[in-house]
Amino acid sequence: QEQRDHSEGTAQIIDEEVAKLLREADARAFELVSTNRPTLERIVAALLLNEELERKELENLITGVDVQSNGQVPHTNAVGQVAPASSATA
Repeated sequence: QEQRDHSEGTAQIIDEEVAKLLREADARAFELVSTNRPTLERIVAALLLNEELERKELENLITGVDVQSNGQVPHTNAVGQVAPASSATA
């Protein structure tokens, strides 16, 4: 048996606290995914269309800018302006 620097009672308390932290983290993760599901779905759709997103494109999706009518996420140039789809680079 492994030697411990604490009693069995202390080990039990530690195990319970770790389990509590894991349950709380799981609940928080579920809440975040549920609350942000529309945003996550926009990001998924954009990634399925483009495979890669620029930072500004991701920011636009998070703030509610959706894909263009041609199915593309608006690409932005260096100053944050939407670039025409034909000149966009992924």
